[in-house]
Amino acid sequence: MTTLRQFLGGLTCALCGWMLIACSSEEEAALTAEGKGLVRIGLSADTGFSTQTKAVDESEYENLENYTVQIWKDGSQEGSDYTYGDIEGQLIELDERGTYTVKAFMGEDIAASRNSMYVVGSQDVVIANEPKDVSFTCKPVCAKVKVVFDSSMEQYFENYSVNFYTKALGEGNFQWLASDTDPVYLKVDNEEPVTAIINLTKKDGVKADATITRNYTLSPLMSKTITIKPTVSQGSIGISITIDSSTNDQEVDIEVPADWV
Repeated sequence: MTTLRQFLGGLTCALCGWMLIACSSEEEAALTAEGKGLVRIGLSADTGFSTQTKAVDESEYENLENYTVQIWKDGSQEGSDYTYGDIEGQLIELDERGTYTVKAFMGEDIAASRNSMYVVGSQDVVIANEPKDVSFTCKPVCAKVKVVFDSSMEQYFENYSVNFYTKALGEGNFQWLASDTDPVYLKVDNEEPVTAIINLTKKDGVKADATITRNYTLSPLMSKTITIKPTVSQGSIGISITIDSSTNDQEVDIEVPADWV
């Protein structure tokens, strides 16, 4: 049986809650009446790769609290950077109404990296007479590439490496050395043509280098493993290249004759 004290206590809590909502609504109305803008930002992240390497823990990019949030208008940033963990669920006051771009990101925007990847998202929003909610998903701008040299390569070759050429690298390239093991995150456009040049120096004191050129198509969130190993047929040394793209679970074997031997 509800006592009078319990009833009054419940009524007081209800009134306090109503007053908080009313005050909040009044504050929002006052700001919008002054021509101010109000926006509430909601983020999600799709890192896609869902794996962890020795150098990069990709699960860290699923923690939205670590994302930096920026608000832009007419090419200029409005205010300072925000940390999403500090503003989640809150209304942000803008000086005026109009069209804004909300951007969120984590990591460093570089052409190639073994230590981090760049995850970013943005959304345009029109701020008018009432508070506006804007939500979007942040995704990597990179593909993850790994080269695996078979252990038997050192039996036939003095040295070997792979140079990757992408649009973001410009005139440069990213070189995968024989001793490298950690994947590289390459910044690419959707379905971007990427060139890989395999460099080979054979043993037995012969220093004549050889190169094998292969072209691939990469997109953000794509993972590709290139396995390279020697093949020997009738005294000639060749190279077998196996492509494993985990995004579509297909493997393609490419036999490259060693006509330079």
